[in-house]
Amino acid sequence: MAGNIDIDLDSVRAFGEELRAEVTRGIRPSAVAIVRDSEPDIVHYGVRTATPAMTSARIRLQDSLALALDNMRRFVNVSQSMVAAVETLIAAYESADGVSREAAEKILADATAQADVARARYEAAQIAAAHVSLPDDYLPADGGMA
Repeated sequence: MAGNIDIDLDSVRAFGEELRAEVTRGIRPSAVAIVRDSEPDIVHYGVRTATPAMTSARIRLQDSLALALDNMRRFVNVSQSMVAAVETLIAAYESADGVSREAAEKILADATAQADVARARYEAAQIAAAHVSLPDDYLPADGGMA
């Protein structure tokens, strides 16, 4: 299947940069702040009243925090993978464009060289033809009338 693939590398690059910025400036600091702010509360939550209900609530709270942090960690990891994929995509397209550009330039250079050779042969043939005289028996006997 032949066809063109048009891609706006600047938009893809901008997406990768925005995603990286979101993770770096938003998600990571938020995750650190959540852990920092929540862990002391969870560790001390319900310790004075160690009833079964408080213990159960504390375990559920710990599990919820662990799940939230795990989800954030996965989001950060997937986002980093996505940024790496974007960078790989951009590099691949830039490389392909470079190869295509180099190939096109080579084809153009080869075609130009072949055209120059053909033109030189044509001009040489014209010059050679101008110096060739036709034999007398080539002309019709009636002086050119057939």
